[in-house]
Amino acid sequence: MQIWVTLMQLGVENVIHGNIIGGVNPKLNYDDLMIIDDFIDLKPNHPQSILPYFYKGKPLTLRRLSTRMNPVLCPELRRVMYDHSLKFHHAKVYYGGTLVQTRTGRWETPAEVRMIRSFGGDLVCTQDGTYIVYAKQASIHFATLQYVMNFAEGIRPLDTPTTSPMGFQRISESMRKTLLESLVSLKGLRHKCGCFPLQQRR
Repeated sequence: MQIWVTLMQLGVENVIHGNIIGGVNPKLNYDDLMIIDDFIDLKPNHPQSILPYFYKGKPLTLRRLSTRMNPVLCPELRRVMYDHSLKFHHAKVYYGGTLVQTRTGRWETPAEVRMIRSFGGDLVCTQDGTYIVYAKQASIHFATLQYVMNFAEGIRPLDTPTTSPMGFQRISESMRKTLLESLVSLKGLRHKCGCFPLQQRR
C-alpha cells in the first residue's frame, strides 16, 4: 500500500506492470500472455483504499472517496503494451480478459475455480487486482501484462505443474523487453482515454 501512496504523492501519472499468473480459461496454454481489461475482487480481507492514508488528517469528502472503475485499466497503455508484446512474445497474446483476485495464503479449490470460470474469469491472482484499485484511487493510468505460468486447480492434470525452465526464461525476456519498449514509447504521451472522468488530478 505504501508504494502507491508514495507514487500518488510524487504525482506519477503512468504505471505499467507484469506478472506470472494462474490460468482459469481452458483455452489458455503455458506462456500465453493476456493484457486484461477487467477484474473481479474476491478478497474482502484486504485494505480497500489508500485514500485515508493519502488524506490523513483531512476530511474524506464524497468526491475524494468516489472512484469510478470504468475503464478498469487504461486503454491507451494497454494498446501500447499489446503492440510491443506482439513483437517480443513467443506465445499467444490475448488483448482483453478478466482477472480474478482471491485471498492470499492458499491456492483456490477446484470448486472455487469452477465458480470463477462460471462467471467469466480467465486468470487468478492474489495481489494484482489490488494494484488496479490503488492506481485508480491515485489517478494513475495503469496496465498490466499477465503471463500464464500454471493452471488453476482442476483445470488440467497436475503432471506438469508449471511452465518449463525455458518457458520462465522466455517469459522473463518477453516481459522485460515489452515493458521497457512500452515505457520508452510513453514519452510525451497526452492521455485522451477518459480514465478519470469524475476526478481531477488528486
